[in-house]
Amino acid sequence: MSNLVIISFYSERNIKPLLNLLKQIDEIKAGVSFDVAIVCNTEQLKPVNLLLKLNSKQIKFLVRENTGFNLGAWDYGWRKLPDYDYYLFLQDDCFIVRENWLKVFVDRFSQTTNLGLLGESMNWECTWEELVQSNYNGLHRDHVFNGEPIKRVDFYRKFLALHNISEGKTAEHLQSVMLLTSRAILEKVDGFMIGNNYGEAIASEIAFSKKIQQLGYSIQAINPNSCYHYIAHPQWFKRRRKVESWIYAIRSRINPIFAQPK
Repeated sequence: MSNLVIISFYSERNIKPLLNLLKQIDEIKAGVSFDVAIVCNTEQLKPVNLLLKLNSKQIKFLVRENTGFNLGAWDYGWRKLPDYDYYLFLQDDCFIVRENWLKVFVDRFSQTTNLGLLGESMNWECTWEELVQSNYNGLHRDHVFNGEPIKRVDFYRKFLALHNISEGKTAEHLQSVMLLTSRAILEKVDGFMIGNNYGEAIASEIAFSKKIQQLGYSIQAINPNSCYHYIAHPQWFKRRRKVESWIYAIRSRINPIFAQPK
């Protein structure tokens, strides 16, 4: 089995988190062999400074127009490098938490019947009606339909319907901070949809999970009890309450865990 880790990056961002991630990828045991590709969204034709910092590493480096946020970069990456069995998609500010961070995903995916998508964080494990009634369902400037602003959840549902994607019984979907799937699944769903703004980017994130479910495959979080078990992201740490932070600190002492880069 061949594996490719695709990391999205925007050329105007601070490069330090990306370099930290690459260092961890190089030093922390993955459990299986893999290649690495960085897809750089940029307004420039050639982000020279970034290339100079990476020129000593065995990394595939792709540059593209800055469209579609991280999903746009991921989609470009797997299409340009289509000869792998499994793809682990990461944002540049992710960080590794435990050893065997790739093996556990590849093993789960390859050994589970009808599994189509794996991630670290399952979003909105509720019905659409419950989500409509939640505080999340407000207006946002990037959620516009037919020229008129509409509430967030209404926008996502209309986006799915417009593209003939079943919304399913629940609003659950895997958050597109990190995802693992196979080339076979990517080909069946024609990769990621590309959003033109923030609202469409969120809708495209939801659509990717829903397109896979629509084909009869399941989507799963690698550990339903934790959204930072093997690969984490700063936003999950910022959202934790004090009690959860305390639990995390205690667990970190019991089970050795790699610290977030400073």
